[in-house]
Amino acid sequence: MTPDEIRAQVDEIMARVYANGTVTREEAEFVVRAVGRWCKGPKKPGVEAEYAKMREAVGVVGGQEKGYDLALMDSILREPCGADFNDVIVQFPFDGADHLEPCPKCDQMISFRSPIFPVSE
Repeated sequence: MTPDEIRAQVDEIMARVYANGTVTREEAEFVVRAVGRWCKGPKKPGVEAEYAKMREAVGVVGGQEKGYDLALMDSILREPCGADFNDVIVQFPFDGADHLEPCPKCDQMISFRSPIFPVSE
């Protein structure tokens, strides 16, 4: 599928959600997987304090508004992993619950909120 075809299918599925309709589990998973989510990996040994200090300076967004590049910081201070974290997200109900789960490849703990989809049975 081309990016435009993916967007069109996501838009169609989400239109049903916004109209209080239901979607299949497969459609909900398609929407989740339309956005890439990869594990950044664990922090390199010995950089925990430096990482915490930089992360506090960056804030909760991407850091660009403060002159930081969070992706660059992560590439320097973390061991690369790259596992597809969508594989973890789709294992749970689409109910909006908060989760703290280990990456299946590197065991880095990752927090996320399950998306909410009215899934038909």
